[in-house]
Amino acid sequence: MNVKFDGRLRHQFWGEYSCTIGLQFADEASARDALLALGGVPLGSTTDGEKGDGSVMGPNGGRIRPNGPPGTGAWTWKQKGKVLVALLGSEALDTLKSQFVAWGMDEKNLEAIDSCAHSIDYGDPFEGVIPIVPAEQERLFG
Repeated sequence: MNVKFDGRLRHQFWGEYSCTIGLQFADEASARDALLALGGVPLGSTTDGEKGDGSVMGPNGGRIRPNGPPGTGAWTWKQKGKVLVALLGSEALDTLKSQFVAWGMDEKNLEAIDSCAHSIDYGDPFEGVIPIVPAEQERLFG
């Protein structure tokens, strides 16, 4: 099963390059399922150098531990749980883009992520899918 997202990236060129990327899903359940898949993508340390425990802040203030190794918890919840946001360095962005390709993202959307064609502050809007196992199904077999 796949969940669809719409995304946007904001470049941050001061100091060492970083960016904020947001992925918006149809509902909170889709975002939660996608978080489990994204938690398995090894993004490395956050831009402040802290590895963390791989957990992220949930929509109601609790911590959620993705199914991934420590250091993968760069994602936080926004807009009532429908949006996942991450602050990434350039290497983490490259890793995430490679994962999007592995999940079937086409070239047009891949190039849009960090494009400066229409703005030096924002990449172009993009969309993609993330293959997931619904949390309800995961509990049945986990």
